[in-house]
Amino acid sequence: MIFAIPGIIVTHAYLPVYSPLLITGGRKERFWSSVAIALADTLMITALVPAFAILTIFLKPIMPALTVSGEIIHFTALDIRLFSFVHRY
Repeated sequence: MIFAIPGIIVTHAYLPVYSPLLITGGRKERFWSSVAIALADTLMITALVPAFAILTIFLKPIMPALTVSGEIIHFTALDIRLFSFVHRY
């Protein structure tokens, strides 16, 4: 889910392609501003998701075990190798 949610966020982002306001921007300016916003959102999410994965590594030692319906659940950190482009196993 941590990989699918950023894609869903970007697809639901408000992009100024259409605006009923009387502003001095033409279609070309609105298109390029929408492309710039989508690119900036994508880059921001691309940087934040691995940062959160690294944060889970540091949180693992201090997270308590939870008991849900009589079953003990331990916190597991995300595998940072999922973010690398070259997998070495």
